[in-house]
Amino acid sequence: MLKIIGACIIIFASASIGRIGAAKMEKRFHALQYLQGGILSLEREIGYGATPLPEALISASAAAGPIAPLFQLTAQKLLAGRGINAQEAWSEAIEEVSLPLNRADCEILAAFATGLGLSDGKDQLKRLELIRLRLQAAEEEAKKEWQNMGKVWKNLGWAAGVILVLICL
Repeated sequence: MLKIIGACIIIFASASIGRIGAAKMEKRFHALQYLQGGILSLEREIGYGATPLPEALISASAAAGPIAPLFQLTAQKLLAGRGINAQEAWSEAIEEVSLPLNRADCEILAAFATGLGLSDGKDQLKRLELIRLRLQAAEEEAKKEWQNMGKVWKNLGWAAGVILVLICL
């Protein structure tokens, strides 16, 4: 009886590890979707509303869902009066906010920071559109990875648990 309970615990733990691996991929996919929503909202605020950057960032955070702290923290840093520019504020916020993104995604966000708030509205809109397109490509890649490798992680978790139980018997 004790062996059966132990085997079930091992299988359950292994399956949970597989589900955690798949959930990380899903979180990255959804984070990229929310980032695009936030960037699109920022694009609208700057392009159509001619809203100052800190206020536009706060408005964009409403569309960013769980990624909202990135936009909010950037706006707070700009409004704090420490004398930092938008590029520095965005870069600091990327480092401080815990995002479920990989290194390539963070590099896209960091590249967006270059020149942020230093040029005219048209240039800013071009930058925002470019970052949105790059995030869209990253989202498509993340979706494929999640759909393919997510299943692998889940199945691998169960299989590893069963194999481990068989080895222990």
